Amino acid sequence: MAVCDICMTPTNWNAGATYSPDQFRALVHRGFEPDAATMATAFAQFPIAVARKAWKQGALESPTVWLLCPSCARRAANIAPDIVPSGIPEKSTSSPAQPESTASNSGCAIILALVVAATAISLLLTVGLVVGHSIAER
Repeated sequence: MAVCDICMTPTNWNAGATYSPDQFRALVHRGFEPDAATMATAFAQFPIAVARKAWKQGALESPTVWLLCPSCARRAANIAPDIVPSGIPEKSTSSPAQPESTASNSGCAIILALVVAATAISLLLTVGLVVGHSIAER
């Protein structure tokens, strides 16, 4: 089953709304982003400003179609009613009802990149604190 690229809620290609990369970039430029609850849970280890910036950068660079659940699609429509979802993407190797790998990887990839970045920052801070503490003891 596909999941919403924004809030990770299970959805499907018929119930959700799909946006081409260009359409989604336009939505992001107009202020569309994950809601506060999604930001708070998915990006809990980051300061909110860092999470928003990283999410936005990833969203603007993503080359894939975006699948939004009905709830996120309503929020997108409220922000930019003139950007009409592009419909179910066509894929030659699967039925249009379930092109699993086309969209729902975008949001997951952004979350994974943020988790990796947070882990790296944590590791660097820990190493820096240990080294700093060792130097201070000498």
